[in-house]
Amino acid sequence: MDRCLAEFQPLGRRAEVAAGTTLIEAAHQSGVSIASDCGGKGRCGRCRVEVLSGDVSPPDRDECNVLERNGASKTERLACRTQLQSDIKIYIPKTSRAYDHRLQVHGRMRPVQGDRIVPPEISSTGTSPMGIAIDLGTTKIAGLLLNLESGNEICSAGMVNPQISYGEDIISRLNYAIHEKKGSRILASLLCEAISDLIKNLCQDGGVLPHQITDITICGNTAISHLLMQIPVEPLARAPYIAGFSTPQELSGRELGLKNTLEARVLILPCIGGFIGGDHVAMILACDLDRSPKTVLGVDIGTNTEIVLAKPGSTGGLFVTSCASGPALEGAHIRDGMRAASGAIEQIHLTTDGPVIKTVNGSLPMGLCGSGIVDALSELLRLGIIDKRGHLQTNDNNTCSGSDGGEYVLVPAEKSGTGQDILITQRDISEVQLAKGAIQAGIQTLLARTDTLADEVDCVYLAGAFGSHLNIDSALSIGMLPDLPKARFIKAGNAAMVGASLALISKEEKKRAAAIAIKAQHVELAGDPQFTRLMTRAMRFENRNEIEIGPVEDNK
Repeated sequence: MDRCLAEFQPLGRRAEVAAGTTLIEAAHQSGVSIASDCGGKGRCGRCRVEVLSGDVSPPDRDECNVLERNGASKTERLACRTQLQSDIKIYIPKTSRAYDHRLQVHGRMRPVQGDRIVPPEISSTGTSPMGIAIDLGTTKIAGLLLNLESGNEICSAGMVNPQISYGEDIISRLNYAIHEKKGSRILASLLCEAISDLIKNLCQDGGVLPHQITDITICGNTAISHLLMQIPVEPLARAPYIAGFSTPQELSGRELGLKNTLEARVLILPCIGGFIGGDHVAMILACDLDRSPKTVLGVDIGTNTEIVLAKPGSTGGLFVTSCASGPALEGAHIRDGMRAASGAIEQIHLTTDGPVIKTVNGSLPMGLCGSGIVDALSELLRLGIIDKRGHLQTNDNNTCSGSDGGEYVLVPAEKSGTGQDILITQRDISEVQLAKGAIQAGIQTLLARTDTLADEVDCVYLAGAFGSHLNIDSALSIGMLPDLPKARFIKAGNAAMVGASLALISKEEKKRAAAIAIKAQHVELAGDPQFTRLMTRAMRFENRNEIEIGPVEDNK
């Protein structure tokens, strides 16, 4: 049989594909996105599906090992390793679907400064020119439709980045672009189609015709921006991680490959470095950090955490850095971790009567998203169930030995939405220790390299979806965020979207964005022995008053 029909339940999607096609590729062709942390390499186990009927290729030893490690049933297979051999029906469980994530679209808007790109008196026809600001994230794509005369928001929309099926982390996607034939073109095409669909949805919701869209501003991390424009990404995958552009890129919708907005002017905000992109430039702009009269930090926590320090005075300036904090805080590499989708535990408090939890959309608990993981570790530390080294104590009734070296039952099977215990394992704790150690050490090193004391910091802006839902007390208690005695912590929401909106509306804000990329001084942490030493220490769960912040003597 040369062609096979693949049907995906419960979504009712189907596709006719060539025999020998993998299930995950067949899903892509049917318009279904399946989760894949490893980018289809058969290592993560996230793409488990159930074969309901039909013939598929037998599993090899590596696939069997991954399935066994993830507790899969006998009928489950890895979609990335399984090939069609006949017409089939496939069931995709919720845990394997790459959508239904909570999307953070809005942030703290501030007044627009300077002249507008479109003066109010331009329209004499009664149809106002419109613009769209887009935050192009690794996981999600968010957009705002704005009236360019008034600056008012018309509507907003969001969607999952379809590239997620080629890897939940950006490194997996870079590897796909570099090593797979036409990989870069495929990833760029997915982005352009997604952006076109987003624009279409915004126009429909806002009652706007596509030809009214005159301007589009896009911000994204360095890698995503390169993939969108099909700029070679090889320099981003190896030291010294050099970005292909550091000035705003201006092109038309036609040149970018967008549908229905061919004549629109498209502005892509500039990168600062290999791991600090236009989204960070937009965040700095949104929070006014380039003009801050006080010492302020901005932190956007994710798989890659970007940090900026704005410091006034003759020795001050904008200092930026980034650290690889890993995917644990986005639910990956955690036994029962998940994105912030329905059923994800986002808050948890442990009591003698059992856990008090809050889940996304109030659904039965399915697993833990990033903020829930931080809460859980804070609670375990408070109760003495884990010690300062992060070791689970086996004298607790809920703690037992397991395949991951020890595990604690947060939610028993009878109260979960999966019918299985929701656990924190010793391996999970170690993953979070790496993440929180990198973030704290990144902030410490940036303060040290700029001779900034902890009590000089007046404010900390927490940007992005994770920062918006994070319990700051929990983050402080586990040492993810340092104890800055005089600082206020402010949740900025999707500050990148705000910055992109400002650059869309105002000529002056657009110029400021370009200036930020040039003005910012990149503090490189790779190979810095001070950062390595501080990270080793920051992995411990110290009390707040034991955390050391400030200048540290260099090893020379």
